[in-house]
Amino acid sequence: MNLPPPDQLELVPEDSIEADVGKLLRVLTSAGWLTRKQLAPYVGWDDRHLRAVAEAAGDRIVRGPKGFCLFDDASLDDIKHAIAICEAQSTKMAAYSLTLRQKLHGRIG
Repeated sequence: MNLPPPDQLELVPEDSIEADVGKLLRVLTSAGWLTRKQLAPYVGWDDRHLRAVAEAAGDRIVRGPKGFCLFDDASLDDIKHAIAICEAQSTKMAAYSLTLRQKLHGRIG
């Protein structure tokens, strides 16, 4: 196993994530699109935590190749592009899940 020592694992309580969602939303207010690199000085989070916070923010923000943006500030094209990316990822994950399930059934009968 290749796990880091327990004290190096980032384990964040749920209430911390929700507080950080508020922080992310405040930073993005009127900022337009910001990349992870542009957000870093304002939030001080590593990529893993930023992803967790952005996921917890749900549909309040749009995530895409341009970075992160408040839903209300994103253009229709940006939102449509984010939807297309999510749907493509969903299709890939569903296919992967199916192949794992089939392989599992082959193993256990």
